[in-house]
Amino acid sequence: MVEVEIYGRENRPPPPAKTYKVKIDHDHHLFQARRVTGRDLLVKAGKTPPEHYEIEKRVRGGTYVAIGLDQVVDLGEPGIEVFETFPLDETEG
Repeated sequence: MVEVEIYGRENRPPPPAKTYKVKIDHDHHLFQARRVTGRDLLVKAGKTPPEHYEIEKRVRGGTYVAIGLDQVVDLGEPGIEVFETFPLDETEG
């Protein structure tokens, strides 16, 4: 098992693994695949329906990058520290 956050803080790519441990909103979750979608991350974090939430990855240096629902995230990418979710404002529009 590889803890993505540890490698992200060191800006090193995690080695290939059968299980990736990621932090989403202060809780750790396990993924059996290196490539997951924004939707996969939200569902694993219990944010359903995922269409009512947005998710961002925080990369080394404190930069936040938005992830689309169907956008693929490579958990083996260097620099990923954590993921954070936010409810969408349903009053927009």
